[in-house]
Amino acid sequence: VLLQPHLDLQQLSHLHSKRVLLRADLNLPLTTSGAVADATRLDSVLPTLQTLTAKGARVVLCSHLGRPDTAAAS
Repeated sequence: VLLQPHLDLQQLSHLHSKRVLLRADLNLPLTTSGAVADATRLDSVLPTLQTLTAKGARVVLCSHLGRPDTAAAS
């Protein structure tokens, strides 16, 4: 499903059994032991995930963790 930028999730009714690729910024701050220090970004994406799954969508969630190594990037 190619989503148009002007559509709201509530307006989409044809998501049942469709795969939806969701790219979310989940680059969470971590403690030195690797635990999540602030889950605000996770909490903010939950309503979108819940709406998509309630409409029957099969959600594929994409994100990344950390920043690229600048020495390797140059």
